Amino acid sequence: MWIVALCLLPACRSNFLNENDRLRARVLELESQVARLQERTEAAEKRLEVEVRKQSAGQPELPQGVAPPHTSRVEIIKPSRGADTDRDGKEDAVRIYLATYDQHNRFLPTLARVKVTVAAVRAGMEAITVATKEFDAKEFDAAYRSGSGMHYTLVVPITDQIPQGVDKLAVTVELTDLLTGAVHETQKIVNFSAASASR
Repeated sequence: MWIVALCLLPACRSNFLNENDRLRARVLELESQVARLQERTEAAEKRLEVEVRKQSAGQPELPQGVAPPHTSRVEIIKPSRGADTDRDGKEDAVRIYLATYDQHNRFLPTLARVKVTVAAVRAGMEAITVATKEFDAKEFDAAYRSGSGMHYTLVVPITDQIPQGVDKLAVTVELTDLLTGAVHETQKIVNFSAASASR
């Protein structure tokens, strides 16, 4: 009874009102913080939308089921073979004709870097690497030819001694597509003669 009576005193009512004022002020502060966070979130979403639009600019939406062309495979084609680059009557390099195809088996110019490995092969003998050469994107682009069918012509000098009696070389091409990061590899056995003129 005394407690009820005391709470009816002016001082007690004043404390109660002060506490209500403090709580209302805290609620208003929290509501203000929430509003600011919502504004920041909306602003971030708008910035993200702008960035997405910038990145997709110049990339038209393709019809459903249609994919942009990309390099799907590479192939060493004819007449890849040994070559006499210094015209001394002996083949001293390998001239490689490389074709790059898209997913529909159509020739596709490719932005890539290429590594070529040439090995001497003979029955009963382990393959011996006799040349390697890497082509950066600029060099590979410069190797493009279209006079006798679209292809890339890569000339790789023989740098190591070829064992006597070897007339076949195994050529391995590793192509890294710089647009997709995909790596494609192909291999072919080509004719080579260190004692005869290049044909």
